[in-house]
Amino acid sequence: MPATLVVGSTAVAVLHEFSGLNGTGSELRVVGPVSYTSSDPSVATVDAASGLITAVTTGEATITGLDSGNGLSASDSVSDTPLVAQSATLVITPQ
Repeated sequence: MPATLVVGSTAVAVLHEFSGLNGTGSELRVVGPVSYTSSDPSVATVDAASGLITAVTTGEATITGLDSGNGLSASDSVSDTPLVAQSATLVITPQ
């Protein structure tokens, strides 16, 4: 499921494996080390070992996890949006 992150925020990618096709059946343990990559590190970086994603700038990137134990991989997209002001306050300071 695609995720939307505010620029500067983080999320974690986790690879899940199943006994059936297309994410069906029973969930199984990952065989062995998973590595993560980003299709566009200028938009979103991802730590190769932990899956920690950091939104760098606005745009969209695809994050992929690869289980090197059995060659299974999966991808999902992340959209980065700017932090937009939602309110304001005014302070009056006596001179």
